Amino acid sequence: MLSLRPSLSSRSLDFLVGLFAASIVILAILKDKLTKKRLLPLPPGPPADPILGHLRLIPSGGQDIFFYRLGKIYGDVVHLRVLGRSLIILNSVQAAVELLEKRSANYSDRPKFTIYEMCRLHSTFISG
Repeated sequence: MLSLRPSLSSRSLDFLVGLFAASIVILAILKDKLTKKRLLPLPPGPPADPILGHLRLIPSGGQDIFFYRLGKIYGDVVHLRVLGRSLIILNSVQAAVELLEKRSANYSDRPKFTIYEMCRLHSTFISG
């Protein structure tokens, strides 16, 4: 019987499937990079590897000395990325007080109950 459809060899079909899969991965990476927008820049830090980030740089022992040396190079607040997660290293008491005490409401996941404050019930429900 005569077929009107052109036949594809197994090799060319494998190539097309591979090309399709690679294009899907590339499009997903591009979409991820283009849609991730940071409102503010991250603190400085050393250059990172693409997937591992700074995992290879951080020693298994003596991290305090490593972070101290990073602080001398990059400042009191240093950004590291490990396996896609951001780490912020604070290398001075002043930076820790400024970020963790004075600006704690900016970084806390605890919800702020404005209605309690408006009704002056804040001290009844939350001991301070």
